[in-house]
Amino acid sequence: MRFCSESGQSTVEAAVLLPVLLIVFGLLLQPSVLLYNRCIMNAAATEGCRLVATNTGGDATIRAYVERRLEAIPKIPIFHIGEDWGINWSRSSDGTANVIIENHADPLPLFGILAGLTNTIGDDGGIVQRVDISCSSIPGWVGGQGYDPSRWIGAWK
Repeated sequence: MRFCSESGQSTVEAAVLLPVLLIVFGLLLQPSVLLYNRCIMNAAATEGCRLVATNTGGDATIRAYVERRLEAIPKIPIFHIGEDWGINWSRSSDGTANVIIENHADPLPLFGILAGLTNTIGDDGGIVQRVDISCSSIPGWVGGQGYDPSRWIGAWK
């Protein structure tokens, strides 16, 4: 006669394996959320920088244009905290534009410990992501070969 039973083995294995899988999933989820945020913010800042550099539209138009691009980021605390975005831009006299977008995201509980070591933590306890893009309305290759755009642009009229 056999008194050995294996009916509870899978329950014990699941009890050990399930927390490990949840921790691994959580550690993979937060970096992917932050990477998604950075990609969307980078694209929005690049398009906003082109708009600022070409001097098309006023301040309200630029802000609305960039915020419309940032709507791709869900309004969930692990993606974005708050209603407003930190959007700043500047334009210099030489045609160079600069756009800065700042985002605060709420870290997952386990990832919050690691985020404090690798990212900037804001006053609200969220991870601060910042994108800084600069561009010029005149590409570098135009002036680098002795061409003066102001001279030949007027000739097309």
